[in-house]
Amino acid sequence: MVLLGICFLGVALIFSWQSEFFVNILAPGLADNIVTERAGLFSWVTWLIPLTVLAGATTAYLHSKNSFAVASLGTLIVNSSAIAGLLLVYYGHGSLYLVATFVLIGGALRLLSQLLVIDVNWMPISSIKPFLIKKDLYIRYFQAVFSSYPPSNCQLFFTV
Repeated sequence: MVLLGICFLGVALIFSWQSEFFVNILAPGLADNIVTERAGLFSWVTWLIPLTVLAGATTAYLHSKNSFAVASLGTLIVNSSAIAGLLLVYYGHGSLYLVATFVLIGGALRLLSQLLVIDVNWMPISSIKPFLIKKDLYIRYFQAVFSSYPPSNCQLFFTV
């Protein structure tokens, strides 16, 4: 999950950094002033990418543990948040940046709701502990290396 989060955080950084380029690709023919305005919105919403990837990983984990309720409500959380932002804009209480903010809040709430259900180990060192080489392995390795030296089947002196 951490590796995926880091990779897609990089993708979000690239999309945010080159947002005008991606808006031109996704919406060709827009006027330059509209492209500049929409690029700001696009760069804001690209931060939903790592949140969605992390939520997908937690959804898969929850499904593997036969816990379906919270994982299935994730889409409802994001969509409800986006609709709330759209309703605020429709009734004249904000701009499209408010919708983008509500979408990001929905993505963060989805991930948070799933992380609260999972028993997360927040200690990174202890979470990789099963994969670390243990002291016993070092001792046995050196015992094996030094137990065959000098080779017992070779003669040290030759007689003629």
